[in-house]
Amino acid sequence: MNPIRIFFSYAHEDEAFRIELEKHLSFLKRSKKIIGWHDRRISGGSNWEQEINENIDQAQVILMLISPDFINSDYCYETEAIRAFERHNRKEALVIPVIVRPCLWTETPFKSLQALPTDGIPVSTFKNLDEAWLNVAQGLLKVVDQLIEKNIGIQLNDIPNSQEIVASEKSKNKDHEEQLLKFLFEYKIYWFTPVKIKSMADKVAGTENLTSLEVDSIIEYCESLSKKGLVNSMLNARGTKIFKINEGNANLYR
Repeated sequence: MNPIRIFFSYAHEDEAFRIELEKHLSFLKRSKKIIGWHDRRISGGSNWEQEINENIDQAQVILMLISPDFINSDYCYETEAIRAFERHNRKEALVIPVIVRPCLWTETPFKSLQALPTDGIPVSTFKNLDEAWLNVAQGLLKVVDQLIEKNIGIQLNDIPNSQEIVASEKSKNKDHEEQLLKFLFEYKIYWFTPVKIKSMADKVAGTENLTSLEVDSIIEYCESLSKKGLVNSMLNARGTKIFKINEGNANLYR
């Protein structure tokens, strides 16, 4: 059984609420049903925006702790929420609003989603806060159990044989390499770090899938193309490896 990955999106003014929610979900962590992630797990010196985006993209459940500060936060409301809604609309993840403080959330895009606690009553307005968090935890438990049951069913019914796996991986690798070449050809006079390729891939038609890859995977594809002589590589001033299409072969990608 693979645990369900949960992303906590919240304004830092509401950190106390996030901490309390995690306490009430500790039984799910101990039983290996969930793995939680939030921005306090980012280590010093890391690319924080990249880590946040990667964890949103990996999450199966995205919890939005809604409050006046959340709605007021440009990053929470206009960046994290938009990315989360895109995955929700593609049915890749489930966005669940958790109303922690009174606010006009019914006039936001969250109004169309099933909120917790029941009926969207803000956590802070409960006389007994433990009862509020119990209500939230019970709602999440139902969601997590449903996702786990669905995942187990998929694993039992759709287990491919080894030849299918190898063929699928080869096809996937070829597609990604072709997209990478198309992207580099579009900007053929420039050198790119793998992180920059990931962040800009959605600007070139037909290469959008590169944004969903891990940076390490992009590095592997770049190195593979470099060995084939299709891509040039060098170290920049910071010692980071950068890549550029081999202009001698650029006409192949028109």
